[in-house]
Amino acid sequence: MPYVPVDIVCYRKYGHNEIDEPMFTQPLMYKVIKQHPSAHQVYATKLVEEGSMNPEEIKTIQDNVTTTLEREFNDSKAGPHNRSLSVQLQHL
Repeated sequence: MPYVPVDIVCYRKYGHNEIDEPMFTQPLMYKVIKQHPSAHQVYATKLVEEGSMNPEEIKTIQDNVTTTLEREFNDSKAGPHNRSLSVQLQHL
């Protein structure tokens, strides 16, 4: 079986923690990173270009995910007794 080397550069787009400012520690690298599209943007563009989805479908999915995340975040503030996702998972 042939082996293929893969060289991957990983990074945290917004730094390593709350007090890290990557533009201070790695200014050249993070200047490039700031201009690079997000993984979501790259994949959405690919799906549209290949005809698998149209921009409206992608926007609908993105809006649904955002709505779900915001709802779950707000529910979490009320405590575990009011977590809609927890209730949904109990029925699985």
